[in-house]
Amino acid sequence: MICKRCFQMSDDDLKVCPYCGAPLTDDAPAENAQGHDVNTADKSEYREQETQNTANAQDNNGSDGTYTPPQMPQSPNGDYHVPQGNSYGYNYNYMPPYGYQGRTPPPYVPPVKPPQTKAQRFFSGIGHAAAYVALFFFCQIVVTMAVTMVVTFNTTSEVTQKYLEQYGEQALYDQNFIAMIQGEVEGRVYESLTDGVILNVISIVSSLITVAAVMLVGKVKRRTISDHIWLYPPRSWKILLVFPAAVALQYIIVMLINVIPWPDAIVEQFNETYNFIDNSPLWLSVLSTVLLAPITEEIIFRACVYGRLRRGMPVLAAGIISAFTFGLAHGVVIAVFYATLLGLILAYVYEKFGTILAPMLLHIGFNSANYILLPVTNDGVSDSVRLIALAVSAVVFIVCAAVIMLSDVGRKEKETNE
Repeated sequence: MICKRCFQMSDDDLKVCPYCGAPLTDDAPAENAQGHDVNTADKSEYREQETQNTANAQDNNGSDGTYTPPQMPQSPNGDYHVPQGNSYGYNYNYMPPYGYQGRTPPPYVPPVKPPQTKAQRFFSGIGHAAAYVALFFFCQIVVTMAVTMVVTFNTTSEVTQKYLEQYGEQALYDQNFIAMIQGEVEGRVYESLTDGVILNVISIVSSLITVAAVMLVGKVKRRTISDHIWLYPPRSWKILLVFPAAVALQYIIVMLINVIPWPDAIVEQFNETYNFIDNSPLWLSVLSTVLLAPITEEIIFRACVYGRLRRGMPVLAAGIISAFTFGLAHGVVIAVFYATLLGLILAYVYEKFGTILAPMLLHIGFNSANYILLPVTNDGVSDSVRLIALAVSAVVFIVCAAVIMLSDVGRKEKETNE
C-alpha cells in the first residue's frame, strides 16, 4: 500500500505509515503534505521522481568535487528517514547526514604515543636492562644444561658397559656396584665439563644463541640492526686506536692485580677457572674468548643494558650499574674487580664514538692481549723486562686515550622508544 502523504510503500497489513505516521485507510485525507491530490495524481510521476533521486544519490562525484545528498523523504519535524525494504530504488547504503558513503574517507593517522615521564623512563630502562641480563644468563644456563645432559648420558653408558663386561649383569643390581658406577660417572662428568674444549664449546654456542635472541627481539620490535644495537659505521679512523690502548690497558691491569695482596683462596680460584679455559686448542680459544665472547658481551652489556639505562638516568649512573653488572657476570672475585673497571672504560668508549664497534674492538684487544703479550708475561721473564713493558704500555695507553678524548669522533643518538 502507498501512503497518501509521503508516497512510501508499506505492507498491506499496516494501518499507519511507518515513515510519516499518516493513516493507511481508504478514508485518509486526499492531500499529502505538499497539497497534491493523491487520488488524481499520476503515480508514475512519483516513481520517476524517486528513480531520478536514486540516480543522483549514486552519482556522488560532481565536477567541482562536491557531494550533494539525494532528496530523501522527510517527516514533519524534518528528520531524515532511510527507507528499509522499499521498492522505489532508494540508495540503501546512504547514511545521512554522517558517514563517508560515496566519498573518500580521510587518511588513517595512527595515534601519537605520548612521551614518557622521567619516572617511566627510569623504570622502563631498568626493566629492559634486567630482561637482557636475564636473557644472557638464560642462554648460558640452557646450553650448559644441554651439554651436561649429553656428557652425562654418554659417560653413564660407557661406565655401565665397562662394568657389565667385567662383572656381568650383577653390576646392575648390587648396591656396591651401583655406588661405584655413580661415583665414577660423577668424576668423569666433572672432568669433561672442566675441560677447556667443552668450556669453549659452551661459550661459543651460548654466544651464538644469545646474539640470535637479541636480533629476534629487534625483529619483533620492527627495528633495524643498526638502531637496535647501535651498529653504526665509525665516523673517524681514530676508532682503531682503541685496540692498542686495550692491549696496553690489559697489561697495566694485570700488573695492578699482581701488586694487590689477594687472599690465597681467591688467587687459587682465579687460576683454576682460567687455566680450565686456556686448556684447549689455540684456534678454539681465540674464537671463543677473543671474538665471540667480546661481541656477545658488548651487545648485551653495552648496547642493551647500558643503552637502555641511560635513557632513564644520568650517563654516569648508567655506566656504573652496567659496569658492575658486567663484572658480576664473570663470577670470580679478581675477574669482577678488573671487569668492572673495564666496563666503565667500555661504556665511555661506547658513548664517545656512538657505535657498538668501538667497545667491541676494545674488548677484543683486551682479551687478545693474553696472546699478544705472552713473551713478557711468562714466569721466566725478569722484573726489569716487566717494568719496561709496563712503562711502554702506560705511554701507549695515555697517548691513545688522549687522542680519543680530545677528538670529536661521536655521533648524535637517534632517540627511540622501547
